[in-house]
Amino acid sequence: MFHLTNNLDTKTFHRRLNLYQYLHYTSSHPEKTFRAVIKGECIRYVRTNTTYETYAATLVNFQKRLLKRNYPKNLVDKTFASVQFSNRSRYLTRRQLKPCSHPPPLYKLLPPPQFKALKEIVLQDYTGLKYQPPRFVALRHPTLYNQLVRSAIELTDNQLIEAALSLDDAPQQPVQPAALPRLRRSKMGITNCRQPRCVTCKVHLNTSTSFKSAYPANKTVYYIRHSFTCESTNIVYLITCTKCKKQYVGCTTQSLTYRINHHRSSIIAIIHLQTFNLQDHDITNLKVQPIDTTEDVNDLHNLEKYWIASLSTLVPFGLNVSY
Repeated sequence: MFHLTNNLDTKTFHRRLNLYQYLHYTSSHPEKTFRAVIKGECIRYVRTNTTYETYAATLVNFQKRLLKRNYPKNLVDKTFASVQFSNRSRYLTRRQLKPCSHPPPLYKLLPPPQFKALKEIVLQDYTGLKYQPPRFVALRHPTLYNQLVRSAIELTDNQLIEAALSLDDAPQQPVQPAALPRLRRSKMGITNCRQPRCVTCKVHLNTSTSFKSAYPANKTVYYIRHSFTCESTNIVYLITCTKCKKQYVGCTTQSLTYRINHHRSSIIAIIHLQTFNLQDHDITNLKVQPIDTTEDVNDLHNLEKYWIASLSTLVPFGLNVSY
């Protein structure tokens, strides 16, 4: 054929061991995914077959394989009709992108139906001349976990306003290290993870939004200015004995849960925690509260020293042996 027409004839090659395990129609996918599977294969067949006869024969076999995977015949026929062999030159030509001096705006939206509604609103009045049409990215889809597990408590607008006002009225704290992150007032406080097997949250976690030194001369009240959970890392934490009120300031790059589990298993060996082995004391008297954090791990120990000094937790007033 090549010698007669100077054209190279090709057709789709199928491996003999190909099992054609297309996505089964009974799987939990949206219908557009199944249409994309069919249309993508049809376009590939248009590109790889130079004659309509071989293309049509390939489609017949493709339709049989789809029907075996429980694809509805009307869906298959409708999708087949959307791909025309007469448009083969268009499918073989690489699409040229319009020149653009600016990258397209990126919108991160919630999954449908919110995603579709917001996308329609934005595109309806979109008149950008220097930008490409905006790109819409769906955030993580809700899972079965989100449906069965109660989510963390979200503060209402009034509670956020009260928290912000309380911060404005709070006593001024000493200047903290410069590497500390900015004040975040949106979700301040400590949240319980509500996992039934989490000993840290169930027994030891203090979820108060404020804390102060147990040293009588230090009456300053400090406020939690970050969002913490038992899984928070790179934190400074405050341990308080509910029996004798003595306190210990520590820091960790690991999660708070991991750190407290280590303290529980080493309660006899760790000097600053031996107070929980005294008479009338037990491990349930240990209450922990994450109080500060920094993204710079190198500054974590400086932050720990700052809070040891601010809360007066050095021996004999507290449980810290040294800075």
